[in-house]
Amino acid sequence: MRYLVRTLVVVCLSLFLGLAAREWTLFVQALPMGGGLRAMLAVLPLLAVGSGSATWLAAHPEQG
Repeated sequence: MRYLVRTLVVVCLSLFLGLAAREWTLFVQALPMGGGLRAMLAVLPLLAVGSGSATWLAAHPEQG
């Protein structure tokens, strides 16, 4: 049962992050600024989530 709950949490988190990334990208594209700054703003949240995930996985090697 714990495996099912953990899998459901991971799936919900993945769906939420996908939706958040899409909405953030649409928001950044609507901002009136140059392409380089726009690209940097689009990538920063992905770097933050990626580094946070890597840090968490390093602290919990049994998760993957």
